[in-house]
Amino acid sequence: GYSALFTEDNQRYINADIRDHGKVGRFHEESVKVINSAKLSDELVGSRAGAGLTYDETSKYRDIVVYYTELLIEMKDEFTNEKLDILDSGYAYRLFIMVKENGDWKILRVSSPDVRGIVEAGEGFGTQYEQLKGEAQSAK
Repeated sequence: GYSALFTEDNQRYINADIRDHGKVGRFHEESVKVINSAKLSDELVGSRAGAGLTYDETSKYRDIVVYYTELLIEMKDEFTNEKLDILDSGYAYRLFIMVKENGDWKILRVSSPDVRGIVEAGEGFGTQYEQLKGEAQSAK
């Protein structure tokens, strides 16, 4: 059911990838919990820290909304299929680029954001893990 959340083009890609390579080895998440989620402002979406929408994306879809999301992910070892500890798992930040396709909201793309840029723009969550992620990005 995971692929049904995506646009039709992406569903075909995901399903072909699963068919060709199998689920094992492709999906390592034991569980994913949404901790925080917020719609980014239009100003931030269009900035360097935002979603980096392409001309193809904005010309193909009229309705686009970008959600900044803080996730807690528990991973599993791809060889043993056992749950890994929190050091291998942990907090992650993603942008979900949502588009309206055939009257339904679908995921066009999931990407890793510039957490520091989002926080500096005043659209972060103010969590300790977000702060650590932003600092880590600054150090690179």
